[in-house]
Amino acid sequence: MMPTETMLSGLQVVEVAQGVAGPMCGKVFADLGAEVTRVEPPGGDWLLKVAADGGARALYDQLNAGKRKLSLDLAAPAGRASLAALVSSADVLVVGEREAKLTKLGLDAASLCHGAPRVVYCHVSGWGSGGPMGDKAASELAIQVVTGMTRYLGTLGEPPVRQGIDLVAVDTGIAAAQAALAALLWRETSGTGQRVEVSMLATAIALMQWDTTAFSGPEAWEGRQLTADQWSEDHGFQLADARCLIDLRSRESGWSDLLRELGCPDLADDPRLQTEHGLDLTIPDLPRLTAGRLTQWTFAEVEPMVRDKYQGTIVPMLDYRQVLEHPQIRHLGLVTPGAVPRVRFPMDMKS
Repeated sequence: MMPTETMLSGLQVVEVAQGVAGPMCGKVFADLGAEVTRVEPPGGDWLLKVAADGGARALYDQLNAGKRKLSLDLAAPAGRASLAALVSSADVLVVGEREAKLTKLGLDAASLCHGAPRVVYCHVSGWGSGGPMGDKAASELAIQVVTGMTRYLGTLGEPPVRQGIDLVAVDTGIAAAQAALAALLWRETSGTGQRVEVSMLATAIALMQWDTTAFSGPEAWEGRQLTADQWSEDHGFQLADARCLIDLRSRESGWSDLLRELGCPDLADDPRLQTEHGLDLTIPDLPRLTAGRLTQWTFAEVEPMVRDKYQGTIVPMLDYRQVLEHPQIRHLGLVTPGAVPRVRFPMDMKS
């Protein structure tokens, strides 16, 4: 196995971004071995000011571990000159401000890269450049709401809620790193750098492509993706010693046979479970319909039944402490224990 921290050894990355998305892009490069210089304003990253409970500090440490930090006032000529000197020898420049502010400060691609034609300029934005919202402030919640992600969450009949994690911002950072790496590959052929842009809006739309496909022809598709906003919350199947997810590949006959074996003959004979469409509409209700009826079974008893007999999936629903202690996650070395557990880039390279 080749250590991931040496893959991009010698690559120089300059990061001018705050919050989550831009620094996540820089974190990918740092995890893969690049030398990342992070430029912060004199007052520090705004991420450190949004929460007083220490959570923001832990996230900041997670995103920026292994980076060289440099404080520059980019509103002053001296600060911009120092940044230009860094860019002149860089391979990748990651910027995370709105386009109007970049132009005002002389941090746009044309201004910063005229003396560094081989640098890859990676712009990470909220709404994308131009258009009616290009220069408006973006947030995780705003992006999730505008792109319809929140329609799956919360209690039916009440206002939707956001994903609990900054899903879009993290995925935007990863997508930005992919885009910059593609531009670096292009540079190997062309000899010149590229300007690439990845926005949170575009990333969220990409994440919702299943929905886009489903809603393009709703009269011909009656599957789950069109009905998920009508489901109640799924808290999993409650066994004697665990809540768990159960999913069967064998579909109709599998669910009926399993429910009968678990002591729920009335549900096993429910006509809604006898067709693919009926099953799609009924599965979300099964945890509620079986509530209090499966507690005579332990996870160790049900697991081989689901996994071996019905070729299904069954896993316990874990809290975060249990996740970090999970034997498969430990085996892969995904998290390094510490005051702030270090999450590594999810890839292994073998020669």
